[in-house]
Amino acid sequence: MSKIRIAICDDYERAALAGADWSAVSERAEIVVFEQPFASLDDAAQGLRDFDAICLMRERLSCPAALLERLPRLRFIVFTGQRNAAVDHVTAGRRGVVVSNTPGGPVKACTAEQTWALILAGAKHLAAADAGVRAGYWRGDGQGTGTFRRPLRRARHHVRTDGTAGRDPSLRRLLRPQARARDAR
Repeated sequence: MSKIRIAICDDYERAALAGADWSAVSERAEIVVFEQPFASLDDAAQGLRDFDAICLMRERLSCPAALLERLPRLRFIVFTGQRNAAVDHVTAGRRGVVVSNTPGGPVKACTAEQTWALILAGAKHLAAADAGVRAGYWRGDGQGTGTFRRPLRRARHHVRTDGTAGRDPSLRRLLRPQARARDAR
């Protein structure tokens, strides 16, 4: 019997293999990582046709019926997160393909934290400051003007959300001191 073949799709961050110990799996299966997205449905069908299982990173790869029907060996799909609208669950079930997911994590909170990190980095010109320090300028910007002089204490920032941030208590705590969240709806 040949080894099971597992495809990890769209892992451009190279996070899947680094984030867990795959040694027990790799003893029994061949693992192939696709870092770049497939250019088309035909490319995805061609690239994935000889795999028994595919691991999806969020909704980066769409798996409509037109693709699933062209993957004769496929028996298992797993994706990160709690739901994935990009997978045709009905077609997968009809074909006997098990669809599974990883447990949900602090995804929304991580996104909000990353957003604030980017807002603060932009407001404080951290990229220019970092480049200046690396070039040998103590003040950071290479011009000697300093990038950290303007305080953000009284600055007002607005965050537009998808409507779910206001329902998550951890996100409300994160947003409350700095900004007022508005739903995009």
